Amino acid sequence: MNWQSRLEKTVIALNLIGLALGFDALGILILVKRPHGGESWISGVLGIFVGSLFLLFAFYFCKHTWGRWLGKVSLREARLSSPDSRIRGARQA
Repeated sequence: MNWQSRLEKTVIALNLIGLALGFDALGILILVKRPHGGESWISGVLGIFVGSLFLLFAFYFCKHTWGRWLGKVSLREARLSSPDSRIRGARQA
């Protein structure tokens, strides 16, 4: 992986984290403001929800992008390639 693609992936991850923090802060600020009706309460909760979604996307992106870059394999791939799984598969057949 060259430095340009690593830089792009890092910038994407940082942007997702920044969006998550921004929406969470906006939602919290809306909820902290005391005199509010039902609409602003809903807006605050939606802001926090959208922020948590962006944070989830950031974690998912980092897990799947940097996991491949570091040479890590998923747990499913590790189970399928382990010798024990082949032995168990042969016993069941």
